[in-house]
Amino acid sequence: MGVVASLIELSPAEIEACRSDPAALQRFLSDAARPRCDLDKAWAGLHFLFVHGDYEFEAAMLDDERARKMGGYDVLFVSPRDMPILADNFEWEGRAADLAKYYDPARMAGIYPDIWAREGDKALEYLLSFVPALRRFTDGAASRGHGAVVVIG
Repeated sequence: MGVVASLIELSPAEIEACRSDPAALQRFLSDAARPRCDLDKAWAGLHFLFVHGDYEFEAAMLDDERARKMGGYDVLFVSPRDMPILADNFEWEGRAADLAKYYDPARMAGIYPDIWAREGDKALEYLLSFVPALRRFTDGAASRGHGAVVVIG
């Protein structure tokens, strides 16, 4: 499968451009200087933790069932209106410990990359290692009044 996810910061106008023109999305994806948060293959495991932890905005941000196909990617947009909520949620210092409570390798069977039972606590550490990067990314985007595109593919 080999599917990874990245969040790429976009202004409100850039989000609208991407919604109407897949070529615009491709330009932003190829811009290495643009603020981004790469989630590697952890995105589906994080989505599981967010759903089971009842973190609505975080879960929606990675919900590939709601994604739109654009080129070879599944794409979701995080509105500039929602970014401050995400930033506030990720600012909570207890976030990683709270998410850890929802880690359940048996219930995560079949969730990509399906390492949960085999790797145990190492897989949980892998998932939680992305929380600081999500904190920095959402805080920066929110401070600039920007949203993001989430690209899974």
